[in-house]
Amino acid sequence: MVRKSPESMGLAPDGEPLERAESTRTADANKSTANGDRNVTAMQALRSPIFWTLIVSMTARSAAFTTVTTHFIPIMVWKGLSQTEASVLLAGFALVNLPIHFLLGWIGDFV
Repeated sequence: MVRKSPESMGLAPDGEPLERAESTRTADANKSTANGDRNVTAMQALRSPIFWTLIVSMTARSAAFTTVTTHFIPIMVWKGLSQTEASVLLAGFALVNLPIHFLLGWIGDFV
């Protein structure tokens, strides 16, 4: 049931047949060369303002989400809900969040 690698099943890591994946890789390599894209080393990325913009924005998003989640129940109690109602509401958000992540991941495969 568990295979060693996608290649052992005749697939590329993204689930495409190997022949199609190889032709796509070749086309992407030609396209990136034509567009002037290049590979970047870790040190070059660390010196890039784009890298640090991404790091700061992702950290800010994570901090905001963690702060809201941590203080959700006290805020809801302050707004008039009981602690039990606020806990059920937070659990409901978590239960809805799980399938939404899988759905958005699946949609992201097509975008």
